[in-house]
Amino acid sequence: MDYREFVSCIGKHEDDPEVQALLSVLGITKKLKMPKDDIDVRHVLHSHGLDLIFKPESQKTSRLILYAVQFISSLEEGFSTFTGTLPSGLLFSDGQVEAQRKLGTPSTSKPKLRRDIWRLNGLQLALKYSRNPPHQIAVITMQIPLEE
Repeated sequence: MDYREFVSCIGKHEDDPEVQALLSVLGITKKLKMPKDDIDVRHVLHSHGLDLIFKPESQKTSRLILYAVQFISSLEEGFSTFTGTLPSGLLFSDGQVEAQRKLGTPSTSKPKLRRDIWRLNGLQLALKYSRNPPHQIAVITMQIPLEE
């Protein structure tokens, strides 16, 4: 699958036809339900290298929106590598230098957390690099931007 299929759903309600079609393709048929005393609903699809994160639309509603999508490589324990296309020509084999060459200087860099963050087309794109050399991309997160 192409990352754009996921990114186009970010910010849309769980019952939006485009979101429902995406969930169906991934084999997710159960109605999303907010766990008690939790802040989000996650659909972790280890074999697809995906994590879909839904959050309530507001504090006063249980209506969920797709907040973030994580594209994950097998560098993360228990995951198969997402095999679709990735944003901005990124590859999971890219290290930090190559990622910054493709995306430019990050708006935020957190070396201790092995993360770089950019704003891209109205969304926040965060890269998490592997712990061990050559520090390749392990997780790509596309999400609604955090408030600054």
